[in-house]
Amino acid sequence: MTDITLLDDRVLLHLESHTREFPLAYQIHSRLIQTGELARLLAEHLREEGGEALPAGGTPVRMALPSTWGLVRLHLPISGLNQLQQPMHHLAWELDLHAPEQVEQYLFDYQEAPPGETGPAELHLIAARQNLVAFCRTLCDELGWRLVALRAQDEGLPGFQLDLARAAAHREALAAESFPPVRAWRVAVLAAAALCMVGTALWLLVERAGRPTPSSVSSPQNAATADSLKAAVQAPPLDSSRVTAPPPSATGADTAWARLLEPLASQEDLLPDYFMVDATGILVRQEEGGRARLTRVLQRKGRVTRVSPAFYWLEFATPLPGGRLEEDPAQALRQMKLTRLQELAPRLGNNPARVLVQRRRALSGTTWRFCAAARADSATGWLATVVPGLPPSSPGPAERR
Repeated sequence: MTDITLLDDRVLLHLESHTREFPLAYQIHSRLIQTGELARLLAEHLREEGGEALPAGGTPVRMALPSTWGLVRLHLPISGLNQLQQPMHHLAWELDLHAPEQVEQYLFDYQEAPPGETGPAELHLIAARQNLVAFCRTLCDELGWRLVALRAQDEGLPGFQLDLARAAAHREALAAESFPPVRAWRVAVLAAAALCMVGTALWLLVERAGRPTPSSVSSPQNAATADSLKAAVQAPPLDSSRVTAPPPSATGADTAWARLLEPLASQEDLLPDYFMVDATGILVRQEEGGRARLTRVLQRKGRVTRVSPAFYWLEFATPLPGGRLEEDPAQALRQMKLTRLQELAPRLGNNPARVLVQRRRALSGTTWRFCAAARADSATGWLATVVPGLPPSSPGPAERR
């Protein structure tokens, strides 16, 4: 396989014994690589300048490109990807969170790195815009080469590349993944409805048994009522300073959600780098130091269960009022970049189905590392995704059908 590096103003051909450089008379702008005309023009220039030094037709080629041309690289603290129920959807979700464009615009590949001297196990995800891949393919097709992989020009990790055959297989696997229907919530809803009906019936019976009949009402009681009304009219006005005012309403978030997020925001340096919150619990990506760290910060009774080697679930002993809400398909997801986690509650809004929070640690350019092993001074806040929920009184999508 032949390695070729395409830069803004030159092309580098890496041969076995040396590297040959082909300067360009123009500078390639990242927006121009979307056009096939530029790829054909560049191929003609290389054909004239390189001559017989160029690789023969049919040669497999791996092309290195500047990261600023549309490559995205993520370092994720994920292990055991194949044990997840929907692994490709999980990778697509990670890419959709951090890429500047929608995930449908990208081809992606990944490499799992076992734990070593540099830190815990990681998953390296690399993605490239599809129009960038099309540009590189057009260039190679014009010269008779076979493009097999793309990589970042400044990448130091061996094997961290976008294998186009694997990327095509990942897209097929993503399209084939389907989510099984969730029916457990229906049992909970029916049980809650039955309890409500029984409670209402008991309340009506007690209320009717304690209500006085018209024949039992006597005139002395009416007289006492009249005296009490007269005394109330003649009494001095109440001191306004002693009247208890109603509690202030939370701005931006439901009061229960605001109280839940308050201890997390007050100790955000101790939090794991990824967690997902709904009204019934928190899904946590395993942080360094053990799973008890979040339970100490939250100070809320709950039960911890292992979901996978990389995740655990903290189930609240007492869910938030309303319980877990169904996602509202009529509303779009909201993504927010936060400098501090305390900014989340005022911007949360009402009735979230769930909230996904992930710490951002920048390495360089479009490379991001999301794990506690990264340098502390590289932290650049949080990325929060709010999934709107249906109001508790509204029927879910299945009931509306």
